[in-house]
Amino acid sequence: MYDEIRIVPAAEGDAPLLLRQMSSPEREHKNYLRLQKEGKATYLVAWEDKMPVGHLLIRWDGSLEIPRIVDRMPMAAKFAGYPSFESIKVRLDRRKRGIGTALIRHAEQLVRQRGFEHAVIEVDTDNPRARALYERLGYTESGLGEFTTSGTYVDDDGHIVEWTNGPQVLLIKKLSRREQTGRSRL
Repeated sequence: MYDEIRIVPAAEGDAPLLLRQMSSPEREHKNYLRLQKEGKATYLVAWEDKMPVGHLLIRWDGSLEIPRIVDRMPMAAKFAGYPSFESIKVRLDRRKRGIGTALIRHAEQLVRQRGFEHAVIEVDTDNPRARALYERLGYTESGLGEFTTSGTYVDDDGHIVEWTNGPQVLLIKKLSRREQTGRSRL
């Protein structure tokens, strides 16, 4: 556990350093910063000294996956309004130090401050390590079971790219008031 980790929302000027230090595409960082500027998300960055070592996106308007599966899984609609934690990443050389836990705890605190009682996280079924962390932090199966989503997007060069996400599961946590007053420590 590291006391010198600081978690704050990303700033516009952080994008170049995030790109160099985190294994995420430039488009992802720019998109998250845009969503944050629009008030649709909070892009949290964990800093060790002056280096980003992890990040997490809180999508305030809910998971993008829920609308994609609600026609096949109508029960998913009840989770549509819950804030979603996405893009939870910690640099490989900084894992197993509590940074992921600290990011999630910080995000949960922000969710509670906005009056939400639940949060959701999607996790790929081939990522048992992440799932174990989320379950250790109190996230449980939502009851939807496994699902896969797919679609297309236009990349920066104008090409249509097909994508598939999953199989994954939706985990949910009811946030308790006791945790609201407690401070998370790293």
